[in-house]
Amino acid sequence: MFKVTSECLVKSWPAVVEMPADGGVIEKFNITLDLLILDVNENGKVLNGDKKALKNIVKGWSGIFDKDGKEMLFNDANLDALLLNQFFVIAVFRAYTQASNGQAAEKN
Repeated sequence: MFKVTSECLVKSWPAVVEMPADGGVIEKFNITLDLLILDVNENGKVLNGDKKALKNIVKGWSGIFDKDGKEMLFNDANLDALLLNQFFVIAVFRAYTQASNGQAAEKN
């Protein structure tokens, strides 16, 4: 049954962080994100890369580790740090675009 709501939380949405590595290759890291899909008015802010809007849509994650290999807990400080990482932001943007447009997630 289709229920009309102003927001929709999708949990464990697959995303891929792609990072450049030596020798001209791209390393891919599979993560999952809990994403809050916003209404049309707020959705535009996310798609325009507004940092506050991006922070608002990420509600959790898995598969993200710090430089020492320790899993990063979801909290405001870690989210702020990750939103400074362009590769993470691109992965969030791609995942959010898929989810908010009703496209199935890409196979990781």
